Amino acid sequence: MISLKPFIIFLLSAVLAFTPELAAPPPQPPPIQPPESERVEESRDLLAPFTIPEALNPQIEFWKKVFSEYETDQVIIHDNRYVNVIYDIVSLKSNYESRYRKKVSGIVGDYRSRLEKMAEYWDTPEQMTLEEKRIRRLFETIPDNPLYPQKDAFMRVRGQVGQANRFAEGIARSGRYLLMMEKILDDHGLPEGLKYLPMVESAFNSSAVSYAGASGMWQIMRGSGRDFGLTVGYPVDERNDPFRATQAAVKILEHNYSRLKAWPLAITAYNHGLYGVLNAVNDVGSSHIGDIVERYQGRNFGFASRNFYAEFLAAVSICSKYSEIFEFIEQESPLSFVSVMMPDYVASKALENYCDIPLDELRDLNPALHSSVLSSKGVIPGNYILRLSPEQAYRLVSKYESIPARYKYDKSQVKRNYRVRRGETLSHIAAKSGVSLRELMICNGIGNPRRLRAGQTIKIPSAYARAGRKQHKVRRGQTLSSIAQRYGVSIQDIKSANKIKSADKLRTGQVLRIPER
Repeated sequence: MISLKPFIIFLLSAVLAFTPELAAPPPQPPPIQPPESERVEESRDLLAPFTIPEALNPQIEFWKKVFSEYETDQVIIHDNRYVNVIYDIVSLKSNYESRYRKKVSGIVGDYRSRLEKMAEYWDTPEQMTLEEKRIRRLFETIPDNPLYPQKDAFMRVRGQVGQANRFAEGIARSGRYLLMMEKILDDHGLPEGLKYLPMVESAFNSSAVSYAGASGMWQIMRGSGRDFGLTVGYPVDERNDPFRATQAAVKILEHNYSRLKAWPLAITAYNHGLYGVLNAVNDVGSSHIGDIVERYQGRNFGFASRNFYAEFLAAVSICSKYSEIFEFIEQESPLSFVSVMMPDYVASKALENYCDIPLDELRDLNPALHSSVLSSKGVIPGNYILRLSPEQAYRLVSKYESIPARYKYDKSQVKRNYRVRRGETLSHIAAKSGVSLRELMICNGIGNPRRLRAGQTIKIPSAYARAGRKQHKVRRGQTLSSIAQRYGVSIQDIKSANKIKSADKLRTGQVLRIPER
């Protein structure tokens, strides 16, 4: 570890890109650079550790088509149980989302109406029109399951957006993280193929957010993130940090497997929850994923949960031989950077103005920081481990002292929570609380001060204190001696910093400057 006052700096390779214990990081090996051929194409059977039930083959083949044949401007209209029954492929030329939904909803509705009518004479195809006979023939080679009668197909019509272009982008992005993920999985003794689970979750997009509140490349929920060691909140959300999130996700998978003893169930539990899968096993009376997918009727065990394992298997299959399926994909190089522990709360713009570190580049390497932190009015937290390119780290260390003291702070603590009342504005609350509008926005991650609603709870921060210039407001009964002892400085230091000639002249309410020790 290289110590450069006032920073603690240590180099990390893409493989060991995060060290949770920063006080005494272990010696780091040089970056691992695999042969180019290994980076481009997998040579191992990554599916070998995972059971592939014959009953799931139709689902696996369906998801292979979704991931490799159809793009996001195409929608597959299909049966949500017999997924290999594909009624139609709808092409969407418009980029306007509401038009997408309206057109797809209309086509899905048409098929539902037609199939509902067909249910009346499902077993007498001679009464059907040519189009109805075409639809009926889609089921000819499929055994009828009494749990999901074919004639009830009108209840199961679904539209699935293609993912081929998104999948290809994810393969390219994955090159930044795969070496690091392989190392973490290997450290835990888990199958290497699990590194492709983020392809199903987010296509390796570290800023992805779901409607349910899951976030990051691994789509981790808030509670799960905290349970498995992540900082989740403002201004840092480590679910969006690919390295810390991978560590947490691997722990979740490891925990699932320790309880369920089978990878199909452990992977399904990553989506459906551990206790949800345990309930499924108990309800069905089987730990075989094929039985659970076919027979479990849990209220929340919907299309996404029962297809999750099949999606994973399809993703691993495609990613392990992607050059045979997609043309002209070049994976990004593994991330390599320098980590710097920040000594103060520092205005983000000051790093750009005084250290020549563009905020856009900081955002790219530090996705765990809230967007408002790396904005023109943001403040990077003290003791935060900032990731930088080697050149940026050198500029930061060499130019940090040139940043004026007015852009450096000791702390930003939350003083209390406040419930917004009807008619109140953020500027009104800031004035009433004795803080600036900017500080209130930063503390709460608010980008637009007008987006405030009655009943909303916001955090009221204490004022930032300038680095090296702590202040103390004298309370009744306090003496210079007690104040000096509290801050670990001498009485004379306080007297000199405040031009106090006599200790007896101290008064209640007086604000003292506390010098650095």
